[in-house]
Amino acid sequence: MEILQAIIDSENAYPAKEWGKIPKTSTGMYTKCIAILRRNGLIVKRNGYYSLIRDLIYALDKVQDRWKELVNAVERGEKIRVK
Repeated sequence: MEILQAIIDSENAYPAKEWGKIPKTSTGMYTKCIAILRRNGLIVKRNGYYSLIRDLIYALDKVQDRWKELVNAVERGEKIRVK
């Protein structure tokens, strides 16, 4: 989560050379997490920067939009159904 949050906080362009500044319990675990995120297509490294993949950004935007719709419906007193 710290890795993904650092990427988001850096406006989706976290310099690879800055990873040493992220607090971590062990270098091995950090390296494994980065590898898992990259292997599963959640982040990419281009030109020395890590960023979220476009599909993930799109999905997060959709989730955010749907969440706002649900919250607004509840605030209006509507009953909602989550499929």
